[in-house]
Amino acid sequence: MLLKDLNIRKYDFNNEMPVNITTNLKKLNDWPSVYIIHDDKKIYIGETNNIAKRAKQHLKDRYKKKLKEIEIIFSSKFNKSVTLDIENFLIEHMLADEKYELLNLNSGIKNDHYYQSGDYKKDFKYIWKMLKNEKIVQEENYSNLENKDIFKYSPYKKLSREQYEITDEILNNLLEDMNHNEDSTFYIKGGPGTGKSILAIYLIKRLNDLHKELKEEDNEYISYQAVKLKEILELNKKDNLKIGLVVPMQSFRKTIQQVFKKVNGLKVNMVISPFKAANSQEEYDILIVDESHRLSKRNSTRSKEHKKFYTEMGTQLNWIKKKSKYQIFFYDKGQTIRSTDIGEDIINNIDKTRKNYQYELKSQFRCLAGEDYIKYIRDIFSDNPPKEMINFNNKEYEFYLFNDVNDMIEEIKEKAKDKKYELSRNLAGDAWPWNKGEKDIKIGPYSYPWNTTNIDFINSKNAINEIGCIHTSQGYDLNYAGVIIGNDIKYDEKKSKIIIDRSNYYDIKGKHLTNNKKLKEYIINIYNVLLTRGINGTYVYVCDEALRKYLSKYIPNWKDI
Repeated sequence: MLLKDLNIRKYDFNNEMPVNITTNLKKLNDWPSVYIIHDDKKIYIGETNNIAKRAKQHLKDRYKKKLKEIEIIFSSKFNKSVTLDIENFLIEHMLADEKYELLNLNSGIKNDHYYQSGDYKKDFKYIWKMLKNEKIVQEENYSNLENKDIFKYSPYKKLSREQYEITDEILNNLLEDMNHNEDSTFYIKGGPGTGKSILAIYLIKRLNDLHKELKEEDNEYISYQAVKLKEILELNKKDNLKIGLVVPMQSFRKTIQQVFKKVNGLKVNMVISPFKAANSQEEYDILIVDESHRLSKRNSTRSKEHKKFYTEMGTQLNWIKKKSKYQIFFYDKGQTIRSTDIGEDIINNIDKTRKNYQYELKSQFRCLAGEDYIKYIRDIFSDNPPKEMINFNNKEYEFYLFNDVNDMIEEIKEKAKDKKYELSRNLAGDAWPWNKGEKDIKIGPYSYPWNTTNIDFINSKNAINEIGCIHTSQGYDLNYAGVIIGNDIKYDEKKSKIIIDRSNYYDIKGKHLTNNKKLKEYIINIYNVLLTRGINGTYVYVCDEALRKYLSKYIPNWKDI
């Protein structure tokens, strides 16, 4: 244990508290510490090199001075890097603990490494245990909180250097263009697990918090971005910007709305559908669009309102541009799954009359097997497959091929019984018709039901006993994913080639206006998405025997472990 002398001290949070600290904990007047100020409902978490001075500043703030208690965490082994790391650790996990409303603003934190950072992080569990003993947190084990959506999609996520630099550049360019009244659009490309959704949420929270920086009486540091925003608001005679987060997929949109409901400063109505954006009575200043590749070109909906918008305003991409002055698009053309999806049109239809910025997220953070796994999956289903098997199980990632589908289903259910891996689900391609509540997925002697809800299926009560589809799993992170590859995709042994069986593909909208070449691209994209949901592992069952035999050259067999 590196933090052998870890301590926590509690004080009433009032004007006498800084004097008591100066008298009783003199060394903390010039030593890094982490602190928590709270009452029964609200909490603020910070770090400082002078706790007495910082407490005096907080006692001048109209909101924080109403808080009742302060806990100070310190150790002789603390340094600035450690306290910043602990501060972020507590913000992330105490937000997910949901005992208090978190008052912290989002000022952006990089995931920097420092000397012995791995050893320090191991000791964070002792800090959590101390807070549990003091009844400041509810959950016994902080790692259990990491499966919750409010943790996974928290706007307080620590960003990688790549993510931080891209978002910082976006904000600087955006504010500069707004200040000069220049129209601009931002395009951020990123594959599975590169953090597109995290950054979209981070940006809306950061933009929302910028104007609050100037209003905090105890703020030690006012960012350049906050000052710039103030100039923009004053110039345009506005109190704040009108910002929306557009999420095309209904299920994922509902999940993000539930996260926003629990975060101070964010509101459920900030997370909207493309139709809601188009139907807005006023123009948005900024629309941030997650999963932009799923915006629609056309829709077979019977809704007169939707048809009106498609007729008068064209594609949903046009809707977004017509209803906002600035746009930020996160996209991955490899996750386009229908002919109605915008896909590459996001880039192909760039408006050259306005400024355009393009960025690419390259680092993958979801799968423990890393970027090599993502590329390997794509290569397996391509016309240029790998020359040999890569065993990712040697890299603490479970990737196995099952010969019996029920063995795989039951193994995923076993994983979900462990609280650490409870967010494990079985998924399948659109190779069976869908009839709500019925066991439509029939494989040999077994039959299973499709997901019985399209809204936040992943977190629904009976999800572990159902099979999720692409529309209820795209965008989500799972601990383990069991993926059933149906008879919509097969292997032609004579041609030594992966083929599709159009008759066994049951997404009517997915088939619409496609030739076999294009449909094959969409079906393979679907399986690429499903096979890259798992953080800790992916299990695979293949219905077509020839395809199973082919894939056995690239995926280790479960029976062999």
